Amino acid sequence: MVTGYLMNKKVVGKKYYFNIIIPILTYLYISFLCLLIRKYVLCDQKDIKDLLLGIFTFETNAYSWYVNMYIGLYLIILFLNMIIEKIKINKNLFFYFICILTLITSIPKFLNYWAILYPINYYFIGAYIKEYHINIKKCKCFIFIIIIIFAEVLISKRIGFNTSFFNNYGMILILMKSVLLFLLLNSIKLKKDISILKEISNHTLSIYLISYVIDTIIYSFFNNIFLTYEQRFFHLYIILIIFAISFILALTIDWVVNCTINKIEVIFRL
Repeated sequence: MVTGYLMNKKVVGKKYYFNIIIPILTYLYISFLCLLIRKYVLCDQKDIKDLLLGIFTFETNAYSWYVNMYIGLYLIILFLNMIIEKIKINKNLFFYFICILTLITSIPKFLNYWAILYPINYYFIGAYIKEYHINIKKCKCFIFIIIIIFAEVLISKRIGFNTSFFNNYGMILILMKSVLLFLLLNSIKLKKDISILKEISNHTLSIYLISYVIDTIIYSFFNNIFLTYEQRFFHLYIILIIFAISFILALTIDWVVNCTINKIEVIFRL
């Protein structure tokens, strides 16, 4: 959704496709670091060969499913934008298009074959919000989110949590919460620029990917101290520890990525 909001104006160009190297290099560097940590810190039973091959099958880092999805999305974004350019002149047509995408990707047990296309739906929703400046008051967003969460509780109590309502990021209740949360955050206007937020936003992919091994290490440590879920719930500072370590490592990795990109640009004179 954020990608659709920010990249719906991108057009064909050599620079655009060159930039896909950035997330790919980020993924490769972090995955190799995960390989080393899994093998020599976490004492993973898999041998080096399997872990190395797992980098190319997006298995060495369990959070890398997102990179797998994003690379495909990135490659077709310019074509998705061509669709947007054609239909944005008619707001209702754009809205009906999103409704159809939601119907075939987000309704449990309905046309399940198409459910895997949910990232495309999120992209168009983000573009729609940006194109028509969709806004909902913060209080309404918050109330609707609470109502949906309450509905989820009732559904999970009634038919169980592991149902088609919850087992995919594209499912309708998750989609509705995602859109509302996006609108809620997008409606917040900061009185002044906060440099730390800008810095974090520049490194979100690296923070997310590297947090896989940090999660594993830190949670394993604290789970041995706080044996029950109730005990862990009252020690939320653990999240801050994970984030701080992930952020510091992300800064280092992204510096290496930028150095590599600069070298490539010099070599190919881009």
